[in-house]
Amino acid sequence: MATGVLALLELSDNPLLLGIRIGEKTAESDGQFGLLLQVLERYGERCSPDALRALASFVRRVIRHNRTSPSALLDAVPASGEVPAVRWLRAMVCEATGAFAEALYILESLPDPDPVEGRALRLLGVVRVLIASNHPEAAAYALRDAIWCASAYRTLQAADVLVTTLVSIPVAYIRRKARIGLVGESTLDLMAPALRATAFAAGIHAEVYVGGIGQYQQEILDSQSSLAAFRPEAVIIAPHWRSLGLENESGDPAAQIDSAVTAFVDLWRNCRERLHALVIQHNLETPSTDPYGRLSRSLPGGRARVIEGINAALWDAERIEPGVAIVDVDAAAAQFGKSAWNDAVLWHTAKQYPSVDAMPSLARRDVAALQSAWGLGAKCVALD
Repeated sequence: MATGVLALLELSDNPLLLGIRIGEKTAESDGQFGLLLQVLERYGERCSPDALRALASFVRRVIRHNRTSPSALLDAVPASGEVPAVRWLRAMVCEATGAFAEALYILESLPDPDPVEGRALRLLGVVRVLIASNHPEAAAYALRDAIWCASAYRTLQAADVLVTTLVSIPVAYIRRKARIGLVGESTLDLMAPALRATAFAAGIHAEVYVGGIGQYQQEILDSQSSLAAFRPEAVIIAPHWRSLGLENESGDPAAQIDSAVTAFVDLWRNCRERLHALVIQHNLETPSTDPYGRLSRSLPGGRARVIEGINAALWDAERIEPGVAIVDVDAAAAQFGKSAWNDAVLWHTAKQYPSVDAMPSLARRDVAALQSAWGLGAKCVALD
């Protein structure tokens, strides 16, 4: 069987990942590591993040169905392998079977598969082992580094689970605890883990309240709302251009711009005066496609032109309203790529915005605004 599988893998663009997934399907058998080790030895010099996640899933499945002793599982994986993928497997099995000292040694000596997501996954492994070994402060610093390296939402989601484990540990670089309200027009539940994890890396222990879909005005204006009961120290307002009811072409663009901005400013003042909270306001993304095409910008009342007018007026209002910081979502979406920033299927089925892939980028911008407003930034002088 192994010969046939290896021949099949030769035809794949990613033989390591495919080989691990094939091996996972047979993980309940007694010889589960035999085929996997051949795959890792042959193709495991470079491990993609997807391959590492698949390998971790493989190990969990083996542990779940294991009928032998932990030592027997460890004996099945070479302790002196030179191929990185084999060493990753050894570290994962060590962690799963309680051999934390060896797992930590391997993870700290492994080269990073890449400086971004691959490094983040390695550091998360270090964090888990340090927590299991009762070294929470060292784990917190490793977790901070892992979060800053992470680029995938699922990695920040995994980091958030570890953040909740470490939240009660006094760590020198944590400089503030904060209650953050997250309200807006879209589904924001998936944003909370990315925000909490990123805030932790920035030195903020964040407790996050997530408002209901499209309820942000009611939440802010109602003194008896759940948001008010939460007593936030900061409120992130995340609207969407669709919530403003903009037509393809407005007959009175100036009035529409003024109405939208006046409503937002009123929300800002309520946040500051009644909730005593800092306001982080998202501006509006200009849609990448529009039924009017280029006319959406060239016509005075075109939708894109009106959205740009609202954004410009928000910047003007921010200058004169204290306690408000605008996050430039339109620029963030343009930098990320607006097609990737949006997921039309998720918007229409679940009002999800932005896309899951874009959430780490947005979370970093939100946290940067919080750092700046709360004086938690750092000055760096580079001398040459």
